[in-house]
This record gives sequence, C-alpha cells and structure tokens, in this order.
Amino acid sequence: MQSISFHVNHWYMWTPALEMGSHRINWHETKQAFKTDNKHPDYSIIPAVYRRRLSSLGKLGLYVALKCLEQVQSASMPCVFGSRHGDTQRMLQMLKDLREQEYISPIHFSHSVYNGTAGILSILTNNSSAISAVSSGRSTLAAGFLEAWLQLRSQPENGCVLFVYYDEPLTDMLTEFADEKPFHGASAWVLSLPDNRQSSNISMNWQTIINPLYDKLSQPEKFMEFWLDPEKKEMCHTESTMRWKWAKA
Repeated sequence: MQSISFHVNHWYMWTPALEMGSHRINWHETKQAFKTDNKHPDYSIIPAVYRRRLSSLGKLGLYVALKCLEQVQSASMPCVFGSRHGDTQRMLQMLKDLREQEYISPIHFSHSVYNGTAGILSILTNNSSAISAVSSGRSTLAAGFLEAWLQLRSQPENGCVLFVYYDEPLTDMLTEFADEKPFHGASAWVLSLPDNRQSSNISMNWQTIINPLYDKLSQPEKFMEFWLDPEKKEMCHTESTMRWKWAKA
C-alpha cells in the first residue's frame, strides 16, 4: 500500500447546491453555504476580457482558484489542474468546424487544452511557477492530489501548491459514453507538506484489488461529502482494480 499526506492551508468549493470555503471560520459548526440555488458563480472576480474568452468550465475552474487564493499572501506557487472530461463543449465545436471545413479559432484552440485555464491564472496572478494538468479517468481527483504532493516533495522550497479540480457533465452528444454519475462543480486547495503541530492534515493511500469494483458516486462528489462532514474521518473510493482511501488527521 502506498501512502502520502499533506496539510490543507486553504480551500474553496462550488457546486450548483453550495458554495463554501475556509474563509468561513465556523463552517464545521454551521455547514452553511455562502449561497443557495446558485446556478452560476459570481464571475465578476474574473476580468471581463477573460470572461469573454473562457467557456463555462474554464470560468468555473478559474473562479474557485481565485477565490481560494484570496486567502494567501502570495499566489506564486506551482499549480496543478485536474479535470476528467475537460472542455468537451469547445472540443466538439472545433470538430464541427473541421467537418464544415471552417477555420478553427486560435483562441478556442488555446483555451481548449487542459492547461489553458491554468495559463490564464498564471497571467492574472503573475505566477511563473510550474503548471501541471492531469486527467486520469475516474481517478482524476486522486491523481491531482498525488501530482500536488510530488510537486511539494520535489521542490519543498516552494512551500505550497495550488490544486484545482473542475468538471461539468458531458454534452448531450456524449452522454451515452458516461460511465458514472455526472459531476458539476469545482474545488481549489492550497496544500503543503504536513506538520504534526497543525490541524487539517489529510492522508491518502491506495492499493490494487483483485476483483474490479466501481463506486456509484464520482470521486470528486464523494470527496466533497467527506471533507464537509466533520463526523466523517475516512473515505474510500474504488475504481476498477484501484482503491483510494483518504483520512483526516
């Protein structure tokens, strides 16, 4: 069994049902969101020039990243962005343009790649640190945490890493390929190596199993429920022959 651990310095989450972050000091007691039935976040935090360029998914990822970074003194840190499906809406539109023998917009192309949103964040925050993008199927969230930990271990002088996970349901054209409950939401985490004197430490371990199993809930949805519930100390998620486990310390 492999295991890693890290400290959660700051975090921010958004789904259509809740919006919450470590800004709220008593969130463990109240578990109240900032808003209710908020179909879209307040994107005014994103400059208008970038709001026009980004898709709905790109704006969502950038939004939670900027909200999370409001709590830090310096945004100069490595960034890891994770998304299982990526910007499928923009990808399909470019494929349609190719079919019609139309020119592909350079802006659409540059923002369709997995690290496109991360690139805009680096411009807005004047951050020249490393950027990684991960996509690992049902285990993308776990892979993102693992990549963030590897960044911390390989470059401990950076102190912190920002990890952003964001996804939205597949478009109607692709729903037949969906193999788990759709997830719509985003979360951002400022992580550092653990300190036994601190609270909000979390560990993650994984192991292979013989018989393939699949959780009904997606990994990001199940992790959000685990993180927001102070009574839950552990969480497991199984994807095929890989079992992931998180524990609060």
